[in-house]
Amino acid sequence: MDYKDKLSKIYNFLQSYRAVWNEEIIHRYPHALAAYPSEWIEAGKTLSEHELWQLDCGNLEQITTPSFKSSSLYALLANITQLIPAEHLKSNTPSYPLAKSKLIKIKNKKKHEIENILGLLAQLRKKISYTSVIDLGGGVGNLSRFIADECDLPCCSIDINEEFQGLGSSRLQKYFPHLTNKIDFQNLDFLRAAPLPLTTDHLVVGLHTCGALANRSFEIAKKLGSAGMVNFACCYSKLNPQKELNLSAFCRQNYFLDFSLEALNLASRSHAPIDYQSFLLKKRVKFFRYTLHFILYHHLHQANFMAVGEERPASYQKDFASYALSKLTDIQMKAELERSALSDNLALNAYFSSLNNQQLLRELFIANIIRWRFGRLIELAILLDRVIFLEESGFACEMREYFDSTISPRNIGITAIPIL
Repeated sequence: MDYKDKLSKIYNFLQSYRAVWNEEIIHRYPHALAAYPSEWIEAGKTLSEHELWQLDCGNLEQITTPSFKSSSLYALLANITQLIPAEHLKSNTPSYPLAKSKLIKIKNKKKHEIENILGLLAQLRKKISYTSVIDLGGGVGNLSRFIADECDLPCCSIDINEEFQGLGSSRLQKYFPHLTNKIDFQNLDFLRAAPLPLTTDHLVVGLHTCGALANRSFEIAKKLGSAGMVNFACCYSKLNPQKELNLSAFCRQNYFLDFSLEALNLASRSHAPIDYQSFLLKKRVKFFRYTLHFILYHHLHQANFMAVGEERPASYQKDFASYALSKLTDIQMKAELERSALSDNLALNAYFSSLNNQQLLRELFIANIIRWRFGRLIELAILLDRVIFLEESGFACEMREYFDSTISPRNIGITAIPIL
């Protein structure tokens, strides 16, 4: 893949629709739909609930409504699909199956990730020579354990969380004592502490390096040297958009990535397909949250968006009034509600169910689905900037999808090998 060409195409497309993806929809209320052409919303309204679900999953081919397939919204979403280089990202690396007896305290997601990383490491050993592995953000050391055992390589597992490191060390001594001399647990903040000395014998592996941790690992490998890197990113919302994007000169000079925190949060979301029941829950969550903002804006005179925090899924199985009263109590506005026209449960539920509000909620939800489809492109722009930075720094790079997105949605890995 020509990474610069792909980034330029994604960047130009994103810039054309910046008003759609750069800010959460409800934050703009009462002008929440200003960036969304009415023909997009009308096209979405022609779809059944099942078709909206398929749209949310990105399965355009599953939608059969004729008027939708000829709409400008369909054309927009088809362009997004074409910009995601699915074939170029697909990895042919075989996974490394693990024996069931070794999967103590390993969930299916972690098993899937480790099996595919071990397969990737086996391929890399055919290309480069490395005699040890640094497991960056290693947590309890699960990846280190399997690398030490299956690849017969010493590992250094680095993590900021001392409790995780202690738990990993205890598990190792209890279940796998033969590996204790092959894994070194290092409790440190890799973003701030003096880095461990790297040599050309080290391979640096980061399985879901959070926020700027990926950037830090790139910089240290560039300065101090390593045999190579394998990196999977996550938590883009923890990046500082002013300081921790645009690593490459190519971006700084030509395609400056100007992403808001809300856009970074969109990139961080899981964009893997969800089942229909999860979709219906997602819809109910949005309907409740949007209606609460209507109340805050129109009845409690809060002109600016107010964050109200997350709720457990069970909270959305109750009626709207129960949810609203709980959240308004949390933000200390229940007394104001009791002085309004919506002072009891009956009035709150009637407000939620009113025809006008239900119509607006559906339109906002359709707009949210449209905005959601831009998240993968924002993620790709961030990752392409990183790949180009590494290429500028003297590394040969590949960017591939190594995990099944339905199991591990943050599935794009970057491999980087120094060009000697």
